[in-house]
Amino acid sequence: MSDTQLKELTLEKYKIDLSVYKDFRESIVVLNARLSNLEKEKKSLESSGWFIFSNIIFFGTFWCLVTFVAKALFGWSVGWLFASFYLSIAFYAATSDFIGNILSFGTINKVKKSLIALRAEIKETERHQASAYEKLKPFEKSSCDYYETQLREFFEKHLYKKRSGSQQFEEAISEFSSTIDQLSSLNSVLVTAGISLSEYKEYLGKRIIDHNIQISKKTGELTAVRDLVRSVSKAHEQKPK
Repeated sequence: MSDTQLKELTLEKYKIDLSVYKDFRESIVVLNARLSNLEKEKKSLESSGWFIFSNIIFFGTFWCLVTFVAKALFGWSVGWLFASFYLSIAFYAATSDFIGNILSFGTINKVKKSLIALRAEIKETERHQASAYEKLKPFEKSSCDYYETQLREFFEKHLYKKRSGSQQFEEAISEFSSTIDQLSSLNSVLVTAGISLSEYKEYLGKRIIDHNIQISKKTGELTAVRDLVRSVSKAHEQKPK
């Protein structure tokens, strides 16, 4: 990484960029909720009984009109009856938005315009969010690389292939566990990267169990020795002079 990039990786700047990113993320959540409500409103309008019945009446009226005109011009025939039917469908499909707007007294048209504007706003907000996301990447990658290096060095120096049960190992495992907890909290804040902790957590769980077993064994052995000493001392005291 160049000196220029390193100078840009300041904690203060990162906090600002992270705040901006979270603001955009929250805005997108709110906008998507509004979009969902508008889509439900539009669907509700178009599926209402009155709206469907009005459309059927309108289509039926137009079909009858086309059929009447076709009969007057070309005479009665089954072919022209089907032709007028398909012609009515084509006309209705081409004018359905206009008809729906009339039947809903302009409400559907307003909802559609709001949907278009809202989708454009979401797209623009996502673009700004992506820009903030890109600004966060260098700092978070640098931070993750640093902490992963520290973890690996500590692990290899104090834990890897070290015997459980000693006071030194207990202190090392305790410090390592505390560090893992802190970095887990840090991972919950990072948005573009994450510190690899899963394998360390798995290892930590196994070594803690092993360490406790070794401690229990030593405690049991020490207790047995103490009991033996006490019993011998007691027998010696009870022996007649």
